[in-house]
Amino acid sequence: MKLLKISILRQSTFKNKKYNLFKIKTNRDFNPLVIGTKIRRNLIKETKGTKITQASLFVLNKKSKEKLYHSLNEFTNIEEISEKTNEIIKNLERLKIKLVNKNLKKKIICITLTKENSFFKEIYKTIKISNLNQKICTIKSHNVEIKLLLKIEKEKGIKFNPIETINFIIPKKNNENNSSLFLETIRNDQTFTELYQSLKLIYNQQI
Repeated sequence: MKLLKISILRQSTFKNKKYNLFKIKTNRDFNPLVIGTKIRRNLIKETKGTKITQASLFVLNKKSKEKLYHSLNEFTNIEEISEKTNEIIKNLERLKIKLVNKNLKKKIICITLTKENSFFKEIYKTIKISNLNQKICTIKSHNVEIKLLLKIEKEKGIKFNPIETINFIIPKKNNENNSSLFLETIRNDQTFTELYQSLKLIYNQQI
């Protein structure tokens, strides 16, 4: 049985959450409870995303005569930086990254952080960061600079699903020629891509 029509009845934003209400119709008789359950299971599956798989951190003290970057490891603590090295790495892992080029599987980028700029404020040509407000670290001194060498890979490591909540509502009465159900979702991302792809998959598959 293939779904015939998926329409958006409502979409809104509240406290950085995206709310959508869909109506799903088919021209054949089916058990709305069964199909609603299958749709819900499909949408709450975790999907592989893009993440930072390797991070190298280097620090520069501008007052030093050497003017060289020194490597940081997870046990290194710098007085002029509030966070420990392992906390900085955890903040990097919270970044929601996408590779703009679909054919690109990995990318290595170099970022410089200072006291004035401790966020990712740039959108690069090859990557897109959806949560630019994610703070990486707090640098207390103008004399300290951090260099990040990041390896970004697609479909590796942790999984991410932007859908936090999903419910389906079955009308009390359905038409003889077609049946329908309502689907409501709450997402924590700023794009519609993942949800659209999931619904498209449901539309094309036999369920």
